[in-house]
Amino acid sequence: MAPPKDLLRDKASDAMVHRGWLSMYTSSDSESSHNKDNARDQVLSEVARVVSMYQDEELSIRVTGHSLGAALATLNAFDIVANGYNRAPRAAVAALAATGCPVTAFVFANPRVGGHDFKSRFDGARGLGPRLLRVLRYPTAPLYHGNELVWHNLKWYLRDVAGAWGGEAGRSKLAVNAGEQGLRRAERRARRARSKSTGGGKWG
Repeated sequence: MAPPKDLLRDKASDAMVHRGWLSMYTSSDSESSHNKDNARDQVLSEVARVVSMYQDEELSIRVTGHSLGAALATLNAFDIVANGYNRAPRAAVAALAATGCPVTAFVFANPRVGGHDFKSRFDGARGLGPRLLRVLRYPTAPLYHGNELVWHNLKWYLRDVAGAWGGEAGRSKLAVNAGEQGLRRAERRARRARSKSTGGGKWG
């Protein structure tokens, strides 16, 4: 966890967010051909441009994302409101000048982004705070996606190649030279997967 000081005008460190999500949102690389500017700067400059361009109209801002994108959308919605990017001080529409236009994040399979203090900051950002609609199919983000025939668990592959079942309490014991036994086990698994598979793909 890390304090999102760049996102907070008061630079306080009470609100903590996931360090990885914050890094993805605020990191840039001058050597890269893709992210010389970080995601935050790219989005906020465009939001500022559009709000300024349409400041005399009734506006609303919607941010959306799935999984990692949902985490970034949550940070972005907070950032837009907390730093006033949804306001146009010289706007003819009084609400846009005073409190800013509404900002809503529609997030799907959103992992937890921050702690309790961040939630309090999120809910109270600039008085109104951004709104968040979180769509989850399961209580937590899934560990893997889709059919188990098309994803793999590296630990099981490594056990097949370098481990042998047995040992104490049914645990696998490391047998680096399991060689033939590991290969036979891997071949059996591949045959089982082929027989269950309805697709036309071939394994090895």
